[in-house]
Amino acid sequence: AIGIATDIYSLGMLLRTLLISGEGAKQPLNAELSGIVGKACADAPADRYITVAAFCDDLERYRRGLPIAATADTRWYRARKFIARHPFASAASVVAMTIIAVLIGYLAAALNDARRERALAVAAQQQAVESLQRAKSVIEFFAEMFMGVAPEHALGRKLAPSDLLDRAEKQLREHPPADSGLRADL
Repeated sequence: AIGIATDIYSLGMLLRTLLISGEGAKQPLNAELSGIVGKACADAPADRYITVAAFCDDLERYRRGLPIAATADTRWYRARKFIARHPFASAASVVAMTIIAVLIGYLAAALNDARRERALAVAAQQQAVESLQRAKSVIEFFAEMFMGVAPEHALGRKLAPSDLLDRAEKQLREHPPADSGLRADL
């Protein structure tokens, strides 16, 4: 049946002829132009452009670098068309995103280092507290050991250093400290 669909088919064949011969041969038939020609020249009239305006609109969109209706509309296709239309803005966004990613990575590494250093500082502080507690226990142990030398405890007896050591050894055997580090210090 003769109608708009046959006119669109004729226009599609005319476009194909122009593109593959004469002046049009300088511009090879790429996928998008093939898609436009294919849609205009589809076997089934229902698969063709609905109006001549829609056909012309697709050609104009192709000329301006916009996505066309005759091609599968995917995100990747739209992204490629956008990048082709805006190469400098796209490159600037990629650079900006890269800088942001590097800064986030640097910040994450710095935070990780700070956490590690804080954990090391806390561990060192805890170790220092434990060392002070052991030193205090050693001092208390020796203070108690030397209490036996005080005149009120010695009761006039003369004590030799070996007596002090024997007394300390006996006390350690009878009441050994639970902390192995403290036992070693004593």
